[in-house]
Amino acid sequence: MTFVIVGGGPTSVEFAGELSDFIKKDMKKWFPELYLESKVKIVEVGKELLSTFGKDIQKYVRRHMLKNNVEVITELGVKEVRRNE
Repeated sequence: MTFVIVGGGPTSVEFAGELSDFIKKDMKKWFPELYLESKVKIVEVGKELLSTFGKDIQKYVRRHMLKNNVEVITELGVKEVRRNE
């Protein structure tokens, strides 16, 4: 079960963090079989998440996302979303 968040702005970054926390804490406890299959990815067309913020915040957020098993994919745009792909 993979969650893909499109966009690397403040709302997307916050949502990715909250979703990751939910998976690690609540899903692991309530639905262990789903926990093992869960992934969170955030896709941003630019070079960094939070592109309107300073470099220090961008670096901090990237490290925080990776530490919490959120895959960060940059410099990739999303043109289409298809079910089961």
